[in-house]
Amino acid sequence: MLGLGTVTARDAPDVAGALAVYTRMVGGRGAGSAQYTLETGLPRLLTGFLSRLATAQTLMFLILGGLGLVAVGVIVLASRLLTERMHAALTLMRARGGGPVWIVRTGAAVAALAALPAVLLGYGLAFLVPGPATAPALIGPVIPALAALTHPVVRLARSSREPVRDRREDVDARRPSPRRTVTEVTVVGLALAGAHLLRTRGLTGGAGEAGDPFLMAVPAAATLAAALVVFRGYPYPLRLAGRLARHRAVPFLALAQAARASGAAPLAVLILLPALAVSVFGAVVSQAIGDTQRTAAYRQVGASARIERDADIAPETIDRVRGLPGVDEVLPVARGLAQLSVAGRRVRVVALDLTAYRRMASGTPLAVPAPAPPASGGVPALVSPALSGLPTFDLGWPAQMTVVNRGTITGLPGLAEAGDELIVLPYDAAKRSGTAPFANTLLVMGDVDRASLLRAVDDPQVLVVTAADALRRISDSPLTGTIVLTFAVVTVLLAGYALVAVVIALMIGAVDRARMLAYLRTAGLSRRQGRGLTVLEIAPLVVLASLGGLALGLTLPLTLGPAIDLSAYAGLPVAGFPISVGVPALLAAGVSAVAVLGALAYAMAGRAVTGALQAGQTP
Repeated sequence: MLGLGTVTARDAPDVAGALAVYTRMVGGRGAGSAQYTLETGLPRLLTGFLSRLATAQTLMFLILGGLGLVAVGVIVLASRLLTERMHAALTLMRARGGGPVWIVRTGAAVAALAALPAVLLGYGLAFLVPGPATAPALIGPVIPALAALTHPVVRLARSSREPVRDRREDVDARRPSPRRTVTEVTVVGLALAGAHLLRTRGLTGGAGEAGDPFLMAVPAAATLAAALVVFRGYPYPLRLAGRLARHRAVPFLALAQAARASGAAPLAVLILLPALAVSVFGAVVSQAIGDTQRTAAYRQVGASARIERDADIAPETIDRVRGLPGVDEVLPVARGLAQLSVAGRRVRVVALDLTAYRRMASGTPLAVPAPAPPASGGVPALVSPALSGLPTFDLGWPAQMTVVNRGTITGLPGLAEAGDELIVLPYDAAKRSGTAPFANTLLVMGDVDRASLLRAVDDPQVLVVTAADALRRISDSPLTGTIVLTFAVVTVLLAGYALVAVVIALMIGAVDRARMLAYLRTAGLSRRQGRGLTVLEIAPLVVLASLGGLALGLTLPLTLGPAIDLSAYAGLPVAGFPISVGVPALLAAGVSAVAVLGALAYAMAGRAVTGALQAGQTP
C-alpha cells in the first residue's frame, strides 16, 4: 500500500509510469465473464502536478542560470583583479628567470587559496539545507571554483608568452582581435536563432518532459549577446559624453579616466547587464502572474464575494448584507436550470441587471457584456452560441414566457461556465412573466471578509465564496510560493553582485586613479571633487548597463512567454506580458543606485593618496 505522503516530486514520474503499467495489467484480467477495470483520478492528478513541476523547473533553470552567469562573471572580474595585483611580482619573477610553468603555477596556487576554502564552505552550507542532495547542489560550488582557477591560469599563460612591456588598454582605442570578433558574432547569431526556435517550438513538449538543453540555454545566450553588444558600443556614448562635458573639469576628467580604464572595467557590463535583465525579467513575470491570479479569482467568484442558496434569499438577509461595513454594492441574481421547448434541451438560466453588473465590475478584471437590446413580442435575452440559431423560443422558468434571441454570450464569470448552454435574461424577467422577482444568488462588491458575510446571512445552507479566498487558493500552492520567493531572493543576490562588480572594477584601476588624484591634488582638487570624480568615472558604465538590462529584461518575457505555460500558477493562461516600465524601471534604478552608492562608499573609504607619487601607494 502506497500512501499519498510517500509520493514526492522526485518519484512522481515513476509513480505515473508504474500506474500506467498496472492499469494495463488489470485491464487484461478477469474472472469468467467478468473483466477487471481500474478507475482512478490519480493519473490526471499526477499529470497536472508534473506539468506544474516542469514549468517550475524551467523557470528555476532560467533564473538560477542567470544568477550563475553573473556569479561566474564576478569571479572572473575578481580573478582579473588578482592577476593585476600580482603583475609586478610575477614580472619580477619572470625577469629573474622564472619560467612560464612556474609563473602559472604560482598564480594558480594563489587563486586556489581563495577558491578551495570557498568550495568547502559552499558544500557545507548546501548540505545544511533540508532535502535530498540534488545535482545543482553538487555541481554548483564547483563551477565558480573552476572559473576562479581557470581564468588566472589562462591569462597568466597567455601573458607569459608575450614580451614584457607596459602599455595602456584604453577602452576608447582598443580594437578586438579577429578571433574575438568571430566568437562574439557567433554568440549573437546563436542567441537570435535560439530565440526564434524558442518562440516556434517551446521549451518542452508536454507534461513532465525535460526541456531542450539548447533552447533552455537561449535566455542566458541572449543575455550574454546583449552584454557583448553593449560592451562593444560602450566607447561611443563615452566619447559623446566626453564632448558634452569638456567645459566642466571634474566630469571631463572622470570621463577621460573612464575612457582610459583597462579592459577589466567595462567587463563589469557583462555582470551588471545580466543582473539587471534577470531582475527585471523576474519582476515582469511575477507581476504578470499576480495580475492573472487576480483575474482568475474574480472570474471564479464573479465579484468580491458571492452568496448562493438553493432556495430564495430573504429580502431582510439582503438588507443585512448591504448594511455590512465595507460593502459597496449588492446585486441580486436569479439562477436555475430549465428545459427548452425545442428538443427538450436543458439550459442554465441567469437573470440579472447587466447594466448594474457592468457598473459594479468597473475597476476589476471582470469583462461583463452589454445587456440585450429591447425586443417586442417577448423577453430579450443573450444566449450561448449553441442556441444562437433559435430566434425565439418558449422557456418555462420561472414561469412560461417567450424569449427573443438578441445576441450571444459565451459565459458569465462566477455564474456560468464557458461550456454551459446559457440564457441570460433581465432581472425583471420573472415580473414580466407574472411572478414575483426573487434572488438565490447575491454578488457583493466591496472590502468584506467571508466571516462577516456568514454572520450576516446566518444560514447553514448558504454557500459564501470570496475573491480573496479564491486568490489565496491559487497563490498559496507550494510551487507558486517557491517561484515567487526565488525571484525575490535572486533579485537581492543580483543587486549584491552588481555592487561587488562595481567595487572590483574600481579596485582594478585603483593604482592609475591614485596617481591621477595625486597629480590633481597638487593642482587644487578638493577631497570632495575627488570622490565625485570616482563616482562619475563608473557612472557611464552603470547607466549604460542599466538601460541595456532594462530593455533586455522587458524583452525576455515577450520571447519566453509563448514557450512557458504559467496557467498552473496563475489560474488562467497568462495572456501576455504587457510592457509596463514602472516597476522594472524602479528596480533598475534601485540596482543602479546600489552600484553608484557602492562606488561612493569606496571613494570615501579610500586612504590618502598624497604619497602615491613617491611610494606608489594605492587607496
